[in-house]
Amino acid sequence: MTYDNDSSWIDLEEVERRRGHMPKGGPVIRTAEELRRMVFPPVSYVVPGFIAEGCTVLAGAPKLGKSWFVLDVGLAVARGGFCLGETKCPQGDVLYLALEDNERRLQRRITKVLGVTFDEWPEGFTYATEWPRSNEGGVARIREWIATAKNPRLVIVDVLAMFRAPRNDKQSVYEGDYLAIKELQKIASDTGCAIVIVHHVKKGGSDLDPFEEVSGTFGIMGAADAGLILRRTSNGVTLYARGRDIEEAETAVTFDRDNCRWRALGDAGDVHKSDERGRILAELKDATEPMGAREIAFAVETTRNAVDILLYRMVRAGEVLKVGRGLYIHPDRTDLSADDAGERKNGKKERSEATDFYAEDEAQENERFSEGDKKPESQKAPESFFLSDLSEVAEPADRKKELTIEEAVEKGRMVRAAERREPGIVARLLEERLAAGEEPTREKLDAQLAAAIQSAPAIQPVAAATDWEARAASITCAKGEGKGRSLTSAGEALFAEMLAAGVNSCRAGRIVGISKQSAHTRAQKLKGAPLP
Repeated sequence: MTYDNDSSWIDLEEVERRRGHMPKGGPVIRTAEELRRMVFPPVSYVVPGFIAEGCTVLAGAPKLGKSWFVLDVGLAVARGGFCLGETKCPQGDVLYLALEDNERRLQRRITKVLGVTFDEWPEGFTYATEWPRSNEGGVARIREWIATAKNPRLVIVDVLAMFRAPRNDKQSVYEGDYLAIKELQKIASDTGCAIVIVHHVKKGGSDLDPFEEVSGTFGIMGAADAGLILRRTSNGVTLYARGRDIEEAETAVTFDRDNCRWRALGDAGDVHKSDERGRILAELKDATEPMGAREIAFAVETTRNAVDILLYRMVRAGEVLKVGRGLYIHPDRTDLSADDAGERKNGKKERSEATDFYAEDEAQENERFSEGDKKPESQKAPESFFLSDLSEVAEPADRKKELTIEEAVEKGRMVRAAERREPGIVARLLEERLAAGEEPTREKLDAQLAAAIQSAPAIQPVAAATDWEARAASITCAKGEGKGRSLTSAGEALFAEMLAAGVNSCRAGRIVGISKQSAHTRAQKLKGAPLP
């Protein structure tokens, strides 16, 4: 297609037929020079940056808000208004096939999106709650609507499963999926109208590419011109966009429950990184002692590597303070670092002549971390110095708080002196004997260790997370949905028991099925501490 001097359409194929260069219905072969001289109209966008003319598949998990998304887009286009926050949509006629809704629900939803004060609903927004399937005349009916509408801009099919024809036994699964989309893609290509098809994703999904999550075969995305994926992660919801006429993008979006509209927040990487910073700061501010990177990663529900990188940048920016070996505090909580970091200022080494324990400075720590935390044989503590017969650690070994032997045994922590910057249990015993003028022989140290272990209370092993999860699965822990979700009496009891056993409030909340904020609030109340 191209323009003549009067800006009217010229059908190039028809011109070729009249010239006798091709039989009617046959292919047209042209030269590259002919293609170079052709003039095409610019690609038109229904939602700039996200939905262009052509066929777009929108997929996402059930109940994530896909129907709210396309309804908001349809109303924005019909009014020439905004969607996704500040994205202006060109005005045009819209056909919305709400094949899973009835008119009562659709009326309630439009009222929610537009608001009760919106007196006039757009006339350009047309809908149907019933429509013939593609093999029963549904495709022809869509063509008919496009041909008769004054300014057709958008057709929404919600959902594909209610529109596509049943798969023919003679077709492969891929062929069936491809043809289900190709028929609508052909209409969009012929008419310049945008067609958005709502679809679902597979259970389980993919860890590599969100577009591989689309239910069915690759035939669905292969036949479409573009794809949009709504995907929820621990950081929030991301809208992935990929297509032939749009730039690939990952946009962080949020759903406003007051008006049931989606709003774009910005580039997902930048937004989620900022969100992670905020969660790290919140955890550190609520902490009762300095936290290690492993603890922080668990609390904010992200990977250790991501936390290490982010903490490094936050320390350089002054957002977080590093105290000692691998421990961090909030800048407003310097009271936590007074005892722990006082002897480690300026990164000075501390070495005991009787043993080879010492505190490494910052550069040595980074080097050791990069080399996989390996130590020469000369720097390893004797095996008899290890409290190796204690139960598994209930908390990360890089905790900064110093403990006596009795405290370590009582709390069930394995303290390996060779792996700590601060003088460990063995180093403490050495200092005590040196201060008393006694010779710190290995035999005396071993005897004192054995005596301390025997006199300490019996170690109560920390219950594994799977035990708590199994108990939570056997009872009804929570009731309600969303903000109204609350714990049952059995859930309250289990939550309190987990906290008493030393389980992190974030993990305890996740096990009983409540949000992290709710878990933190409940934990503070149980401890009798003032809420922040």
